[in-house]
Amino acid sequence: MIKFQQEEISPVQKGKNFEMKIEKLLTDANIKCEITGGPGDRGIDIKGMKKGVKFIIECKNWRTKNIDRSIINQIEEVLSRQSNGTIGIVAVLPTEVYPS
Repeated sequence: MIKFQQEEISPVQKGKNFEMKIEKLLTDANIKCEITGGPGDRGIDIKGMKKGVKFIIECKNWRTKNIDRSIINQIEEVLSRQSNGTIGIVAVLPTEVYPS
């Protein structure tokens, strides 16, 4: 039997995969959105609109790090540059998925 060594996925690729999963969940729910994440994304990984309400999403695919006040401050800063009424969301994996 031949065994293949599984290639390790980089943290950047894990983040991109998570963004794509979130985008798919939203589009499957008929929510218009697009991935904007990447270098220089200025804290917006996904942006979209539902029933005239704009939203931005910052995705965090962290397994060993908690979301702390600095992340909340970051999304608040990003929201300050958006039009009034824009909703900010931080998308994270539940800890049950990857227990520590």
